[in-house]
Amino acid sequence: MALPISLCCIVRNSGGRLRKLIESHRDVVSEVIVIDQYSTDGTYEEALELADFVVQRRHKGTADPDRNWAFDLASKDYVLYLDDDEGLTDETKAMLPAIVEAKADAYWFKRDNYIDGIDVREVCGEDLQCRLFRKGAVQFPSRIHKYPKPAEGLKTFYLDCAIRHDRSYDQMVKSNRSREVVADEKEKQLQDDFISSVTNFLKTGLRPSR
Repeated sequence: MALPISLCCIVRNSGGRLRKLIESHRDVVSEVIVIDQYSTDGTYEEALELADFVVQRRHKGTADPDRNWAFDLASKDYVLYLDDDEGLTDETKAMLPAIVEAKADAYWFKRDNYIDGIDVREVCGEDLQCRLFRKGAVQFPSRIHKYPKPAEGLKTFYLDCAIRHDRSYDQMVKSNRSREVVADEKEKQLQDDFISSVTNFLKTGLRPSR
């Protein structure tokens, strides 16, 4: 059953991941909005085929500067924001009608991170993310790796259900390196530390230092 939710995603060269994202959520959302940062691999044409509204915006090295702009395009009560390598788990999708019925303003989910199919919770922890919210209830900073700013007096729920984040090791490294053009030195160091921790975990299985 489609719910009053606009799925918003910002992509560049998704490599087929956008199709999987949209098709796997069509049964629970009423609208799909795609912001394409001038893909060169056919992602834009794929978006035109699958989404309800598609617009191209200048590539900025990261999706963050386009997020609030994309959310303002939503016509439904709630916005669900997902990257092209993310998706609601089956359990979360099953709970979505009850979640929306609770009529909160913002919902935070755990994010289960997988690299090459391997759970890297030891590195990322619960990785809480605000990804479902009433339109206009939160504003996302344009800087990378920053949490959203809620409006005053929001009704916020922290849910015991998850988003699954699946990517390859090469995709992870490429994504982090592409952000270096907009990252400051502190952010670059955090990205390097994260890649090192994941690499160590995948190679040795040792618990990484935090």
